[in-house]
Amino acid sequence: MTLTYDVENEEGEVVKTYIVEATFTEDAPGFISGRPERCYPASGGDLKDLSVYLGNKDVTHQIDDDTYFKIREYAKERR
Repeated sequence: MTLTYDVENEEGEVVKTYIVEATFTEDAPGFISGRPERCYPASGGDLKDLSVYLGNKDVTHQIDDDTYFKIREYAKERR
């Protein structure tokens, strides 16, 4: 999944636009009918890998932790 993440200044103007590439684990649907011992919850869909680019440059390990966390949460919400 590829998406963009905008960073705004105090006036609400976009000052940076990151390109984000996120991969998620495969979804496995749950089974919720029949005998209880044969039922199981859905699983998967967890964030597996996240890369952040500014233009063509990979800045994943150069951005601050707070921004990285916000981008992770943004990617999870957009999934």
